Amino acid sequence: MLRVRGLTKSFGSTRVVNGISFDLRPGEVLTLLGPSGCGKSTTLRLIAGLEQPDAGEVWVGGRLVASGERIMVPPEGRRIGLVFQSYAIWPHMTVMENIGYPLKARRIDRDIIAAKVAEMIRLVRLDGLGSRMPTELSGGQQQRVALARALVYEPDLLLLDEPLSNLDSALRKEMRVQLRALQSRLATTMLYVTHDQEEAMSLSSRVAVMNHGVIEQVGAPDEVYERPATRFVQGFVGRTIRLRGMIEGDAARPRVRIGTGTIAPAIESPLGPGTAVEVAMRPEDVTLQSGSEPNGNWLAGQIIEVTYYGDRLEYAIRIDGPEEQVVTVDADKRQRAARGDRIHLGVDGAGMKLWPL
Repeated sequence: MLRVRGLTKSFGSTRVVNGISFDLRPGEVLTLLGPSGCGKSTTLRLIAGLEQPDAGEVWVGGRLVASGERIMVPPEGRRIGLVFQSYAIWPHMTVMENIGYPLKARRIDRDIIAAKVAEMIRLVRLDGLGSRMPTELSGGQQQRVALARALVYEPDLLLLDEPLSNLDSALRKEMRVQLRALQSRLATTMLYVTHDQEEAMSLSSRVAVMNHGVIEQVGAPDEVYERPATRFVQGFVGRTIRLRGMIEGDAARPRVRIGTGTIAPAIESPLGPGTAVEVAMRPEDVTLQSGSEPNGNWLAGQIIEVTYYGDRLEYAIRIDGPEEQVVTVDADKRQRAARGDRIHLGVDGAGMKLWPL
């Protein structure tokens, strides 16, 4: 449905999008995930026709719509729906008029417009609000109007740029569920842009993690989380516990010395003995172990801070050793320990990732 090849865009001397390529299959949701300024929104604008690329090609539904400075099909000629962070619904039109405007602009018969608008109002759960003005709607309702307007003329591709970021946390979660259900029902092909990892993980068929204008990894959400391809992806997607250490032993059975203790990854490492590394682990791969003789991989330390969050406790633990290294670990609130207590951290070797320093 969408093919991007070598897409490049600079503003002045700054290269914002740097030769990226990817495909989007029919019915798929691909999310461009990354920090502010990484180029994800500019990529979406290039695909939408709101910016002209310096180089590269954009194909929509098998049709070339942009090729460097040679070909530039305008947005209205690309059969693309757009939903923005700011909603961009017209304040002087009712909900029905806003949703029906794309069909009216295409000179569709009035009866067909009315039927399609009624269907979209039902699909996005705005029943009974068709005659309301935008100022009479909540933020979540306005976002649903914007979504219905983008879908009403059945575009080949729906582009969404941070569409939920203006909503509060509870409403964002509700809208994620509704958006996922709507996409599943309509089998709409979506390119979604966000910096929110929960949105990316919960909505996407695949996630493309962007950094400094390039895509560092594309894969299913579980692949990106559990098997990060780069150190940036490991640090940006999900929470990460990081410790500095030194590799000991041989490649077949390496161990990593961290402070006064050592832990072993479950797989071979291409890094040789004496290599300084960062050990990266997901929080769920690290557990608190009490008692003087813990099992398996573990590191010793002392609790220096305890924070109560209601559903859990968070412990800041200083790892034993000459270098100051502190990790933060969550625990069930029934697993009580106090500031100053000695503790062991059990580490799942299968979840360890080693990055050379």
